[in-house]
Amino acid sequence: MEREDALEHIYAAWVARVSAGERWLTGCSRVGGRSIIIKPRAFSIVFSQGVSVGIVGLWSSLNSMHVANVPEQEGVFELADSSRSTIYFGRSDDLKGRLQQFLDTTDPCFRRAAHFRYELTARSEQRKRELLKEYYERHDRYPLCS
Repeated sequence: MEREDALEHIYAAWVARVSAGERWLTGCSRVGGRSIIIKPRAFSIVFSQGVSVGIVGLWSSLNSMHVANVPEQEGVFELADSSRSTIYFGRSDDLKGRLQQFLDTTDPCFRRAAHFRYELTARSEQRKRELLKEYYERHDRYPLCS
């Protein structure tokens, strides 16, 4: 399948699902070894050529309502400021409990946290190291609160 045909196919599937009443915010697919991310809010399609983008997923507001939906399982998480710039990567055996700690923090650096996203993994220490390495390779620095 040619790249343009693949894009049309993916976009048509997304439009059909939205028309059917599904509320997609982001979709992801692979075509010819490349990740294709559809961001409906901006109606844009982004190609990624094997470049990892850290934790993949939607940002949630860092508040008690959203943190309550996080499982009490092992994983990694990413905190971001109000402009969704990453300020911290963390890991925990209890993601929900760890994220709840950031709701009442007095640490000035973490008071900037406004959004979070997470990834469940049994290899949380290794995954956190990978995320920090990827971030450093892209930005030539570590996140603000690391």
